[in-house]
Amino acid sequence: MDYHLGSTNSPCIDKGVNVGFPYLDNAPDMGAYEWGFIARIRVLLEGAYVTNGWMSAALSRQGRIPLTSPYAADLRTVTAIPTNVTDWVLVFQQATNGDVVAAQSAFVNRDGYIVRETGATGIVVDISSGAACHVGVKHRNHLTVLSAEPILFTNLVVTYDFTTNADRYYGEPTGRWSWIKVSGG
Repeated sequence: MDYHLGSTNSPCIDKGVNVGFPYLDNAPDMGAYEWGFIARIRVLLEGAYVTNGWMSAALSRQGRIPLTSPYAADLRTVTAIPTNVTDWVLVFQQATNGDVVAAQSAFVNRDGYIVRETGATGIVVDISSGAACHVGVKHRNHLTVLSAEPILFTNLVVTYDFTTNADRYYGEPTGRWSWIKVSGG
């Protein structure tokens, strides 16, 4: 018998009481298992980059971010835009054979972390435990980035920071992507 939650629309997601996992940004799911993995991903968009690892949140403050995601892969609609976000992004997991196995719209916060519609850092990724996939982030006005190596999804929280070094993204060891700012770069 499978006791995992069935979908992202389950009323049991984030409705439990957090008593033993202080690293989660919100309440755990109700039931026997958490739904998916929490992916904590950080990128910086060069066009929005201001200084010292921060991006502008001017579009958010001016009400210019649409309530519906611009990505056909996940046309998610929200009732409100979280505070301090720069824009929508599409986060995806790509198998080593090149197939995209999961994708979802999310927001990039001005500190570069991908956040949910609630503003909580990290997004829930529905992927099989033990899967090894590249993590990618796409923005409508910038180049898409892909993690340098596949990430093994075995822990509840999976972290990947594209900003720490130029070798963090696939295919460009010199760090010349037009939209990624590397710390000190």
